[in-house]
Amino acid sequence: MRLYWDNLDPRYDFQVLPGADPNAISLRLAGADMIRLKSPTNLSVGTSVGDLDFDGLYAYQEINGNQVPVSVSYEIRGGNTFGFRVGNYDRTKPLIIDPVVYSTLLGGTGSSDFATGVKVDRFNSAYVCGYASADTFPTTIGAYDEEMIGIDGFVSKVLPDGSDLEYSTYIGGDGTDACFAIDLDFNLNAYITGQTDSDNMGIGPTAAQPARTPADELAGFTADDHTDAFVLKVLPDGTGIDWGTYIGGERFDVGFAIAVGPANNVHVVGNAQSESLFPLVNAVQGAIMGDGDAFITKISPDGTTFVYSTYMGGTDAIIPDDPNVGDPPDDPTNPYDNTNTHLDDDQGIGVAVDGDGSAYILGQTAYNDIIKVPGSFDTVVNGWDAFVYKFTPDGTGFVYGTMIGGNNTEQPTGIAVDSTNNAYVTGGTTSFNFPRTTGVFDSTYNLGTDCFITKINRPGTGLSYSTFLGTLGGTLPQAIAVDDLGFAHVTGQVAQNTTSNQWLPVTANADDGTYNGPTQNGGDAFLLVMNPTGTGLLYCGYWGGSINDSGTAIAVDSARNSYIVGFTQSTIDQNIPFPTTPGAFKEAFPFDCLPSPCPDAFVSKIKTRIPYAIQSIVIDPNSVIGGESTTATVTISGPASTSDVLVSISNDNASVVSHPSTIVITPGTNSATFTINTDSQVQATHVVKITATVEGDSKFATLTVAPWLQSLTLSNATVVGGNPVGARVNLNKAAPAGGITVNLNSTIPAVAQVPATLVVPEGDVTAVFDVLTSGVSVDVNVDISASYNGLTNTKTLKVIPAKLIALSFSPTRVTGGTPTTGTVQLDGFAPAGGRTVSLTSSNPAVQVPATVFVVEQTSSVSFLATTSVVPANTSSTITATLGVDQASAVVDVLYADLIQLAIVPASVLGGNPTTGFLQLDVPAAADGVTVALSSSNPAVASVPATVTIPAGSTNESFPITTVFVPVDTNVTITATRGSTVLNANLEVRRIRFNVTLNPTSVFGGQSSTGTVTLDEAAPQGGITFNLSSDNPAATVPTTLTIDGGNDSANFGVTTTAVAVTTLATISAEVASIIESAVLTINPAVPSSLTINPNVVNGGDSTTGTVTLTGPAGPGGVVVSLSSNNPAAIPPATVTVTAGQLSRSFTITTTAVAVDTVVTITASVGATNVNAQMTIIAARLTGIVFVPSKVRGGQTTQMTITLNAAAPPGGAVVTLQSSNPFVAAIPASVTVPAGATSRTVTVVTFRVSRTLGTLVTATYGSSSVFTILTATR
Repeated sequence: MRLYWDNLDPRYDFQVLPGADPNAISLRLAGADMIRLKSPTNLSVGTSVGDLDFDGLYAYQEINGNQVPVSVSYEIRGGNTFGFRVGNYDRTKPLIIDPVVYSTLLGGTGSSDFATGVKVDRFNSAYVCGYASADTFPTTIGAYDEEMIGIDGFVSKVLPDGSDLEYSTYIGGDGTDACFAIDLDFNLNAYITGQTDSDNMGIGPTAAQPARTPADELAGFTADDHTDAFVLKVLPDGTGIDWGTYIGGERFDVGFAIAVGPANNVHVVGNAQSESLFPLVNAVQGAIMGDGDAFITKISPDGTTFVYSTYMGGTDAIIPDDPNVGDPPDDPTNPYDNTNTHLDDDQGIGVAVDGDGSAYILGQTAYNDIIKVPGSFDTVVNGWDAFVYKFTPDGTGFVYGTMIGGNNTEQPTGIAVDSTNNAYVTGGTTSFNFPRTTGVFDSTYNLGTDCFITKINRPGTGLSYSTFLGTLGGTLPQAIAVDDLGFAHVTGQVAQNTTSNQWLPVTANADDGTYNGPTQNGGDAFLLVMNPTGTGLLYCGYWGGSINDSGTAIAVDSARNSYIVGFTQSTIDQNIPFPTTPGAFKEAFPFDCLPSPCPDAFVSKIKTRIPYAIQSIVIDPNSVIGGESTTATVTISGPASTSDVLVSISNDNASVVSHPSTIVITPGTNSATFTINTDSQVQATHVVKITATVEGDSKFATLTVAPWLQSLTLSNATVVGGNPVGARVNLNKAAPAGGITVNLNSTIPAVAQVPATLVVPEGDVTAVFDVLTSGVSVDVNVDISASYNGLTNTKTLKVIPAKLIALSFSPTRVTGGTPTTGTVQLDGFAPAGGRTVSLTSSNPAVQVPATVFVVEQTSSVSFLATTSVVPANTSSTITATLGVDQASAVVDVLYADLIQLAIVPASVLGGNPTTGFLQLDVPAAADGVTVALSSSNPAVASVPATVTIPAGSTNESFPITTVFVPVDTNVTITATRGSTVLNANLEVRRIRFNVTLNPTSVFGGQSSTGTVTLDEAAPQGGITFNLSSDNPAATVPTTLTIDGGNDSANFGVTTTAVAVTTLATISAEVASIIESAVLTINPAVPSSLTINPNVVNGGDSTTGTVTLTGPAGPGGVVVSLSSNNPAAIPPATVTVTAGQLSRSFTITTTAVAVDTVVTITASVGATNVNAQMTIIAARLTGIVFVPSKVRGGQTTQMTITLNAAAPPGGAVVTLQSSNPFVAAIPASVTVPAGATSRTVTVVTFRVSRTLGTLVTATYGSSSVFTILTATR
């Protein structure tokens, strides 16, 4: 169950969650006498003080943002218990069961009371006007007029919950007065208009019309039937009149409608019959056009001036009452409805004003000479038509003026204008061709009077929609109001002649879906809400009891609840009384008049839509640091309509947060954001509840607001003076750009010191620092604090005195005679004045000072302990004493003994040094330790006589020198300290090497390379070998040195020419070790034979050259020569003289028939070398005729030329002529052997014309050609 306020009205809903059973809801009414059903949705509860009614039960679901009604009825369950019976619905979505808001009567006893107008202020108080016939009508104490004279009008302000009247006052003078319409300004002043024949209406002398005009007695009017319209401005508390004015002339004038403009100008519409004295100002129609016309008057905000005032109508005549042409029956709500002489006149029925200050007048006319505004939707009058004229704000012209009607009669009853200046008109019509738009809720005309709503577009050029209302018979709207979404709310009366069916298109959410009125002489009020497009109903239902009820006016509040007023004759004793709600101002009235009950006014607030609810409030971020802002988003249950939705914002800790008290959710949206600011000086973390409330529904979210500084922590609460303590400053949020500087403080900085400030770097939530302490003599408590932005966190640190905790020596083992260092250690710093520590030694081998002093603000002191040389290992316990604290340590005093002799390496090549190593078991004393050394073979390996191991060291090395040895030799090295003798063996190795020659065989005069190679690298200083040769034909250097670290070296071997093969032994010697190699020296032989040139023409000579492998030996070298072809002939031999390498010779050739390759061979013994040459055969080089052009029959000389001599037998050259008719060319010509050319005579033939022939000569593979020409 949800208890809430609907704006300022108390409400309760039952919210059934998905899957829950609504039939499980049961309510028990304690103290009830009985429970009965007046209808399925109306429950009556009998009590000791009267009946309470629960009326207008309604259930719905919200699906896709739309309200979907669900069938629901009350169910009596016995024992003063009732529940709900719910029809089919979507059980996956919540269900809301929602009773009606309030309904109350408004009237006196024995008085006929009619409510004719209603308006609602922004606080949801309803202002009702009307008139009463008896002085029992309720008024409030202090009201403007608490007493009635005659028939008076009234204005009553009803509290938002309908439980009482905030004020209620009569309106009138000493005559008959009626209020017909009411409007409000922003300051809650009420403006009313109506009709009066009273001269004393309380209107002051500064009024626009301060007094009534005398009656037109010539026209038959008297003071009794001569009335004026009036306007009164009632103060917000109902205690007085701010101003008032009459509007009228000499005849019958009445104000039917009123509207207050944006600047508090007041617009009044009504009927006027006064012809000459009616107040006209800036009139667009300055004369009455018949017996009566409509009028519209605009009054200044102070009531002193008519801004404009004009008639509106056409020419008319007296027309008798005729219901068939639209003359309605007498109106019981009009106390002046006692004549029909003016019903045929033009009628002024309603007025509305838009935000621009333009006034809209609604009326009725049957006359085509009414003012026409070109371009308007319909400017032709057919029968009795409704008309709507929109004035310019100054009233001097029209924006549009249109008729609304068909062929018969239209009876308009109400007009309203929405926020975008669309005009809405309602009423009844008997025209079958009344204009309808397509796709609307009802476009079918029902015989008789049909109800309509027509929406005129802003420029007045067309209809946004026009629809019938789906009603039957005697149904007539009386008033219309439009909410901010464009829903049109209509009320009126439905008078059915049967109860077997419904004449209204009742919706499932109707508070009363059944006609309860009589079948004649009466009806029920109704409420109908049309959607903004005219295509469907949001709500439609009856409203009334068993007798006669009618709605006469309607208003809507910002929550789109409908307020309908009217009159009822359905008394408490009827089968069905008029529906009221428990706790209403007046819940019932008696049958107080005869023959029928006197009517009571009523005002009912009916909910026709789902209230807004808070869907969520989200704060992001929901945790901030004091001084930071955050953003909250409020989301409501559905999009805001065309007006803003105000959401209240509150909190439970205004000292920490601030924000707007209200936020606005703009039309078309369902959420809005706002900023929450926080206090920068918060001293603790606060969790603040931020609550959003709309129409009584609330939700909250929490915001955590913390100071920047979260905490200060110490790693230890107690510390020994002199030791640091780690401290940490923690923030509630990462530090911003530039970091956060926290101030630090110590109450006793002499004992505990902290930095003045600490910076928490950007992006970090913590930073650390050290608290540095000093030595103290007694316990001291120090407060350490961190401060930022006015917040300080403090921790107490206890600093205690330091104690003796340790005595140590370094080293703890020393050789006798060697000192060691002792250290006395406190667990903190010594206080001011320092601390004296006593020392003792248990063994005189270790000597310590009697005391040591720890200087203030230090934690230790070191001292020197001396030792004596001891014959054997011993120890001493040293004790340090400070007050009751003691610490001890043991010092071992050692005898240094020789424990190792080593030689590294232990095997060396003779001549190489090595190293010996000595080691003591403990470091040597201050004077060191001297060890005696000796060698078993000092001629091979020698050592120093002694070596001293230095103080503090346990080892020392010494050099060992060796010499070359012919054989491997072992030497013993001995080390002696006291009785300790240690030996080590050293191997001294002989030198091992070999000699090689490369090459091992050469020709005399050539050289070879000798190499001496060691088995291992030469020692430092290298090794020098003696070199020798046993044959003078081969010579070597006298010595060869291999450098230290190398294992080989080369030397050169030079030879001389020999006549025969000779052997030479090459030797290397060191340390009586000889190694040798043998070199073979050979006599020289030919190594190459060359011919240059190696290509010659046959018969030419060339030169050959023979080269030896080396210089010729004594007596020279005879080389034999030969040729494999007699065409090339060398000499038989050639001698290379002693000492020479080569000898040249001539080769002669003979002519050859073809190119011939010849091999020439040079030989010495078995050694042969060859060379080849080519002898070129002769080739043709030319053929010429001299002359080459002769007269036919004459001779010419032909010469053939070779490049070389013809071979033996001659060179036969073949000839060929391309034209045998030119000359007698022989088939061949022979060039004689040894010749290079041949000339012959050629005879030409006589020719008839010049002819030429190509003559080609061919020899072997060569050919030449020329041309011979014969002329006439």
